[in-house]
Amino acid sequence: MLAVVNWLISAAARLWSLTPRQRKRRLSRQVASLVDQHLAHLIRVRAQALSFDRSGRPAFQDWNDEIDRFLNSQVTGAIGESEHRLLQKHRSELKLMIAVRVASAIGSHPLYQ
Repeated sequence: MLAVVNWLISAAARLWSLTPRQRKRRLSRQVASLVDQHLAHLIRVRAQALSFDRSGRPAFQDWNDEIDRFLNSQVTGAIGESEHRLLQKHRSELKLMIAVRVASAIGSHPLYQ
């Protein structure tokens, strides 16, 4: 029991000792890892969610909604409580990172070869 308490205290101290930039980078790596784990699904969802308006321009709103759902379901459940505030603070940057990561993976995905 004492070992668990000591481990929790040391983990909390390590987390709080990180600079804001290090915490953001750590969260970005966690999100990127989750995107990689769900990449095939995200590629499929993106293909289904993208549509075009009357003038032929892509309408990204449904895809943005899907990214929000991914952040709310997969990412929120996988990160610690202290990282939730950081997620909300950098949400738009993380959404962009997810969109770019998925779009760039489409070209190398076997489904699209």
